[in-house]
Amino acid sequence: MSWSFTEPRAQRRPLGTPVRPAGSGGGPAGPPGPTGPMGPQGPTGATGPPGPTGATGAASTVPGPTGPTGPTGPQGIQGPAGTTGATGSQGPPGTTGATGPAGPGVPAGGTTGQVLAKTSATDYATAWTTSSLSGTGVTAGTYGTQYKVAQITVGADGRLSAVTEITVRARWG
Repeated sequence: MSWSFTEPRAQRRPLGTPVRPAGSGGGPAGPPGPTGPMGPQGPTGATGPPGPTGATGAASTVPGPTGPTGPTGPQGIQGPAGTTGATGSQGPPGTTGATGPAGPGVPAGGTTGQVLAKTSATDYATAWTTSSLSGTGVTAGTYGTQYKVAQITVGADGRLSAVTEITVRARWG
């Protein structure tokens, strides 16, 4: 038989002898004792494995900060031609051009009573001719007064053929 010497002498027993808890010797158990003082903090334990991913939260009404500008993308294909725009405003006047060559002007010649007339449809085809207009018999002068009104007659050729004066008569009521 061997003896254990780790216990106080009053509690020594042979090895293999069951230890009875206090109050189990057949009598009634006593009331629990008061809670003892808190002991010192123990060391931090090892970190446990990660837990499962939580549910997605509600959508935010506050946008996050703007991210950095990305790189420029490649050139896209050319689109279809657009419609013609409105005509722009008038531009400023250009510089004055060089003076052109002198034109033929009025040809020299002709006599009193002659007129310069076209001889064909070609540009500058002209010649001095005697006027074929004859007198109309209308005397040059001013016609009409405060009491008389000029009465003018115009012929089929558009020329004045006669002028007379008519007295104006007032008519009252």
